[in-house]
Amino acid sequence: ATSFPWHRPYIFILFSKTCLNEFAFRTGFLVGPIRQLKSMFDPTRMITTIVFLAAMALTLTAALWWQNVGLVILFVIIQWLALIWYSLSYIPYARTLVTNCAKGLV
Repeated sequence: ATSFPWHRPYIFILFSKTCLNEFAFRTGFLVGPIRQLKSMFDPTRMITTIVFLAAMALTLTAALWWQNVGLVILFVIIQWLALIWYSLSYIPYARTLVTNCAKGLV
């Protein structure tokens, strides 16, 4: 056995918790919790919110029950990508810009 801590998926629960705090409370302290929840489930942000919450649940499942580090890392990456996409929704035309840049790369 190795003493390298990353072989334990439990360490990624910390990252998931941090990501949830960023996602749910980033603007919540400015606008209040009720308005933040309404904003999270606004039609322009609903898919991102659902992807984030699903990735959060799958991260915890992969860490606690499946104990599969590879899946945990994948789901944490999906959480961060959802957080970035959610944050871009607050900047006018940011999602369009990112989408057009990605199309330009392909």
